[in-house]
Amino acid sequence: MDQNVVPPALPDYQSDSSKPLKRIDTKMVNTSRFLEWLPFTRETPHTVRLKGFPVNELVPLHYASSIEIMLTCDLEGTVTVGQRNHVLRPRDVIFVPPNTVHSTNIRACAGTMTVVKFSPEELSSFMNLTQLLEFEDLSLNDIASVHDCYESLRCCVDRLIQDDQDIFLRMRDILEIFALLKKGATPGAHSISRTREGKSVHDIIRWTNEHYMERITVDDAAKQMHFSKCYFCKYFKSVTQMTYLTYLNQVRISHAAMLLRQGSTVTEAAEQCGYTNISYFINLFREMNGCTPGKFVKRFL
Repeated sequence: MDQNVVPPALPDYQSDSSKPLKRIDTKMVNTSRFLEWLPFTRETPHTVRLKGFPVNELVPLHYASSIEIMLTCDLEGTVTVGQRNHVLRPRDVIFVPPNTVHSTNIRACAGTMTVVKFSPEELSSFMNLTQLLEFEDLSLNDIASVHDCYESLRCCVDRLIQDDQDIFLRMRDILEIFALLKKGATPGAHSISRTREGKSVHDIIRWTNEHYMERITVDDAAKQMHFSKCYFCKYFKSVTQMTYLTYLNQVRISHAAMLLRQGSTVTEAAEQCGYTNISYFINLFREMNGCTPGKFVKRFL
């Protein structure tokens, strides 16, 4: 792979492309799919969503071309951005640059997460965030992944919601959001997505999401990277803070949860996600989601 080329991003959570994408949706939503493609447009260069967590939610490592900001309130769990694993505090702000590998593991609770996403490409019709940051010798990758500006940023996001019908006010609000986030940014401090390691882990994440339903071994994954098994295991854990098999199971169980919500039986979900031993699947599902597949389905009926 050309080291100067950033690979195309995986989409995040699948949206219904038959419906126009709303900029603002403050009704409580829950993740219903593992992969997402958001149809950003010039009219909708950003989105704001409010999420609840009636059950445990584990979103495995993934990446996207959009910028993502998570404002978490009274949540219990962890968020991983690049090589940093962060235990959530009562009020937190998490920033994820484009093409940066990240994941969330949130336990069921009454807390909420406000997720704000921006498409740099569509937003460039109004402002170029990259060029604005370059004036201060910064890039999006230099912005820290964790911030202590929850209350200030919460006010900015609330104004972004209130000003939704005024393009001038919306752009002002977005500028204020990034003015807050760039405080304390350090050039070159958070640039894993630009390194060869970042690109390599993108490749294995993409390949795993294309083949998770098949019989995959660590040897198979190592061959995809043209690494020895031993080197691949050390490499993957050093970059992601977890073993490859742990990641593979997270991907499979996340897809299984999606299938269960869509009406698949426990056996169907297990088999479609690469598990032939149903008892093992149920135990693994309980370990990751805090309940059995049967109880998981009942909570969404």
